[in-house]
Amino acid sequence: MCYLRGLIYSKQNNFDRARECYKEAVLVDVKCFEAFNELISNHLMTPEEEWDLLNSLDFDDADNNNELVKLLYTTRLSKYKNITLFEESEQRLKDEYGLDDNLDILLSRADLWFIQCKFQQCLDLCEKIIAKDELNLSVLPNYLSCLHELGGKNKLFLMAHKLAENYPNHYITWLAIGIYYFSIKKTNDARLFFSRASIINPNYGPAWVGFAHTFAAEGEHEQAISAYATASRLFPGIHLPNLFLGMQYLQMNNLNLAHEYLLSAYAICPNDPLLLNELGVFFYNKNQLSKAETFFQRALTTANNLDSGAKSWSSIHCNLAHVYRKQNLFDKSLLHFNKVLRINNKDVNVHSAIGLIYLKLAKISKAIEVLHVALSIQPNDPIALDLLDKALESNLRVSTKRMLNDALLVSPGSRAELSSKSNIGGRRRAGRDRGGSGSGLGSSSGNAGVLMTPINKPSRNLKFIGESRKRNGDADLDLIVEDLRRGEDSSDDDGDDDAIMEVESD
Repeated sequence: MCYLRGLIYSKQNNFDRARECYKEAVLVDVKCFEAFNELISNHLMTPEEEWDLLNSLDFDDADNNNELVKLLYTTRLSKYKNITLFEESEQRLKDEYGLDDNLDILLSRADLWFIQCKFQQCLDLCEKIIAKDELNLSVLPNYLSCLHELGGKNKLFLMAHKLAENYPNHYITWLAIGIYYFSIKKTNDARLFFSRASIINPNYGPAWVGFAHTFAAEGEHEQAISAYATASRLFPGIHLPNLFLGMQYLQMNNLNLAHEYLLSAYAICPNDPLLLNELGVFFYNKNQLSKAETFFQRALTTANNLDSGAKSWSSIHCNLAHVYRKQNLFDKSLLHFNKVLRINNKDVNVHSAIGLIYLKLAKISKAIEVLHVALSIQPNDPIALDLLDKALESNLRVSTKRMLNDALLVSPGSRAELSSKSNIGGRRRAGRDRGGSGSGLGSSSGNAGVLMTPINKPSRNLKFIGESRKRNGDADLDLIVEDLRRGEDSSDDDGDDDAIMEVESD
């Protein structure tokens, strides 16, 4: 009766009362697996509440199978915590009860690998389960999600057709079709199928998450937030809806709400690299660079333990490079930017950021070279164009000043020659103006005494700052600093810096 009352409350969207009825049913009869399955599969409780419920159950009522029932229940609980207990229970079930190929045990392992973002391993295990039970509906959410993550569009298409043939009115069928269309970038079609899945089963969280993704992909933040909030209400035991809500509020620059939802997700799953990256983005926007660096480093460490490949987490390297740039740790920043370029060398923002760093380091020739690469990728990029203008201006001004200094500096031998000529003709020039050739600038012998300007100096003598002699290094750096300060220091809070340095929120 308690289980039936829970089903009724669930149909009425009264999930709090439904949860209490299901818990009461399991407490009354520990072998009421249907009620236990509703609590766990629908994530109606937080991970802490699930483990507290397990500890409160009286397994002595399970007759001679009390230890087996407890081990089976343990493998079904949330994988966000107590992983060691799960693995011990799984091993005992295999060794003592011979359940190596039991589909429920394999499905529990697939859940663990999916939560740990080991998508390839999870996909392989899901395919093993499907090979034994071709239309096992319990494994399909993980299977479909892994195919989407790994780009298995053909397999998605095939599974969607099989489900449409065998279960045309089941919500999981329309979820599969929606995921396929979302994978091939047909967002509007995907939204229709996700919506149909949510209409068939209004309490099915994955359909609401997919529905929200279609709005988020088009930048429709308000609609996405509404759908994510519904999924969060339906699934209080998983961190993904709160994570997605925090990401949407970050994009809307609502940092207070973003922090609240990200912390809620962090309380459930503190080891998700995507969540750690978003927390780093939040602290970067709050200008708390040390905390941002900590979270980006944790995200990078966690991502390195996964099998998803470096390409999936290149944004963490990029974000960490921006943090180091803001801290004036240019060598570390360039190290991480170069790692991003090894993964994808067609990112104009990364090239522009590297060009900015070279400007700060007064390596103008390298800056100009990198910025030209950025413009070859995207010729009309306003940030790269602006930085290139600044680099060329700085180079021209420093080169001009150097040319004037070189023209005014006369070698000791030239001075002696000019002095002897002046003594020979001294009496004849006594009545002339004293400013004549005494300074050496009016001498007509060769070009030694000619004032060289940008008009009459050959263009082939122009040099980039980075190629200049060391004796003028300090003067060059002063001019760069003065020029950048006049146009706002490219790495301060306003201007080009923020435009380039927007960290990546996946």
